Amino acid sequence: MDTRTQIAVILGLILAALVIVLLLVRNMRATNIRKELDDIHVRFNTIKTVPLELKLRKATAMAKIDEELKTQVEDYYNKYDTAQKNLDQLQELIDGIEDSIAGRKYADAQRSIVIVRENLEDSEAEVKEIDRFLEQFVEKENEQRDYSNSLKEEFRALKDRIAAKQNEIAYSMEGIEEKLAHCEDLFSSSEEWMYGNEYASAQQDLDEIRDQIAKMDQSLEVLPGLLEDAKGVIPVLDDEVRRQYALSSQRGLYLAHLHIDSRLADDDAALKKDLSALLKGDTEGVREDLDRLRADLEEMLEKLKSENQAFAQLRKASESVHRAVDELARMENYLEVVCEKEKERYALSELAEILPVEKQNVERYQKRVADLDSKISGNMTASSTIIEEAGGLFEAIRKDREHLRGIKARVDDTATGESRARSQVVKLQLVLNEVEVKIAQYRLPAISTSYQEDLKKGHEYVARIKALLEEIPLNIETLNTTLDEAIDFIYRLYNNVNNVVGMAVMVENAIVFGNKYRSTYPEVDRELSRAEFAYLNGEYTQALKIALSSMKSLFPNGVDDKILENS
Repeated sequence: MDTRTQIAVILGLILAALVIVLLLVRNMRATNIRKELDDIHVRFNTIKTVPLELKLRKATAMAKIDEELKTQVEDYYNKYDTAQKNLDQLQELIDGIEDSIAGRKYADAQRSIVIVRENLEDSEAEVKEIDRFLEQFVEKENEQRDYSNSLKEEFRALKDRIAAKQNEIAYSMEGIEEKLAHCEDLFSSSEEWMYGNEYASAQQDLDEIRDQIAKMDQSLEVLPGLLEDAKGVIPVLDDEVRRQYALSSQRGLYLAHLHIDSRLADDDAALKKDLSALLKGDTEGVREDLDRLRADLEEMLEKLKSENQAFAQLRKASESVHRAVDELARMENYLEVVCEKEKERYALSELAEILPVEKQNVERYQKRVADLDSKISGNMTASSTIIEEAGGLFEAIRKDREHLRGIKARVDDTATGESRARSQVVKLQLVLNEVEVKIAQYRLPAISTSYQEDLKKGHEYVARIKALLEEIPLNIETLNTTLDEAIDFIYRLYNNVNNVVGMAVMVENAIVFGNKYRSTYPEVDRELSRAEFAYLNGEYTQALKIALSSMKSLFPNGVDDKILENS
């Protein structure tokens, strides 16, 4: 092989090597561009597959009832449109890169990749922002579904509780079952609304279900008690009121003021309304209504019993008022007579001023008593009103009667005191005379001068009493005090004189009896002489003691009997 040929071969080989290198470089560049494009495809598809449109539809549905939120969703809808346009442009650029690669225009492809990367970062940021905003609505949707599921659990538990109390609430079961069926319809409706992205409407249904469950749950707690009252307690109470009303009417009681007929009719209508509500399972306001009905029936029953009690007590009350006013009239008349006769003597000037007023009071009370009798016989006024009026009238009469009783007691005390004084002064005079007679009759050898002084003082008491009896006005307090002192003093004097006289007589009898034995017994003679000496000195007790002592030696077992026999 010549040199030229060798050179040609070498050049050919070099050229082939260059071609191979160029091909390798080009393939490597194409491979790198393809890798970059694949990465772009992944990133692009990642943001492209984010379900923004679906989330926006949900957000729009949820934001219907909130104007502020609705405005924000509309803003993000605009951002979504912009993002979609950007993605469409990116798609065109990516398609262009594919075409450049296919046409081996790697430089164009490389320039387009740079542009796509920059735009792709902006689009990723936009999509993330929109998705982050829309995620709250997804969470709300999940919350709503969780809320729906929790309501379903509560609903199932409620149905179990209703089944457990079925016997107690049998009267209301039809209405309760209708409410349960309505809740089930609402559950179905809410599911349909959520499937159609109508979350606001679904929420309304769920909220209504929640309210229904709460109401039924509350009703379930109170229904047994309400039914017991509405179907048992209140009807029984109503029957009792009607029975008492019929009996009271038969007895002739005036009962129009109680309006029993209209009240019973109103209560019956209210009870029917409550029973109708309970039949449907509704309890709102029923407890308050039943309590009012029960209170009204109990009040009517109490009023009827009060009227019957008042009717039974009315005759006694009327008799008490009649007796009180009659007694008041008698006292007024008595005091009027006494005042006219003894006004000056008993110092009744104050009574003379009071009596005209009291006379008017008596006439006024008598007129009121007549009116009271008319009301009782007329049967046009409630017995409770009449007896209350009778009680007030009796109390007014009682106060005036007590006032006159006090005055009459003072007048009677004065009259009684005067009568007593006049009667006692005669007795005291007789007692003093008897004392004088005894002192004179027995002519005792010695008597204390104090007896004469006491006798004189007794006569002075009598004279003082007589003088007080003649005074005008009569001072009854001084008279009574003086009379009591006189009685105490004169009767004490009378007793003392009787004791002295009796003692002196006993001494005389003892000495006379002992004289029989003086000549025989010197000791007896000596002791009797001592007794006589004591007797003459007025020492009658000592004299009797000495005389009896001297006789005891002779008659140790019966000296007193011996002396009495001898006397």
